[in-house]
Amino acid sequence: ATTNEWKRPPLSECSPEDFMLDFFRFHESRGDDWEIVWDILDNALRRSGRPHDTLGLYRQVCARGGFISRESAKARIKMPEVFGHLFNYWIGHTYT
Repeated sequence: ATTNEWKRPPLSECSPEDFMLDFFRFHESRGDDWEIVWDILDNALRRSGRPHDTLGLYRQVCARGGFISRESAKARIKMPEVFGHLFNYWIGHTYT
């Protein structure tokens, strides 16, 4: 299959590498510079000093109804709960 035919596997089977490829292809299709997107994402999610778990974050947000709007997300998605499910979480550490 060519790169154009590739589709991200379902979230239950998706690897972090597959997810990030799909994530960057999405932003590139919108005309966004993926390096700028990566820098913003990395700075926002690097709070633990470990690599960020972008796929885990996406799975947790989807499990809580997805990101519809900022107001909706603030009411439904509690980041300390989400962070507890990511691979860079450890007991006693908060996401901040």
